Amino acid sequence: QSLDFVELKEILVHAKIGCSEAERAFPQRLNVSLRIGIPPWDLETQRGKLEQTVCWESLLASVNKLATGEEWILLEDFDT
Repeated sequence: QSLDFVELKEILVHAKIGCSEAERAFPQRLNVSLRIGIPPWDLETQRGKLEQTVCWESLLASVNKLATGEEWILLEDFDT
């Protein structure tokens, strides 16, 4: 089954990131963009079924939790 994609651009998060301890001492502002694969939406068969939808609040909370949950050395490491 092919996927549809949703893109969220420029989500503002704060993360402790950097090569040195001084860089990681305070959270830095990051703009995060996501591209998420989701099953194709069939409006006629899915109408009213919330379990078939994306909860944007939960998704944003997960991104924030990832950003603030630990310290990051490289920006590439944050791209998980």
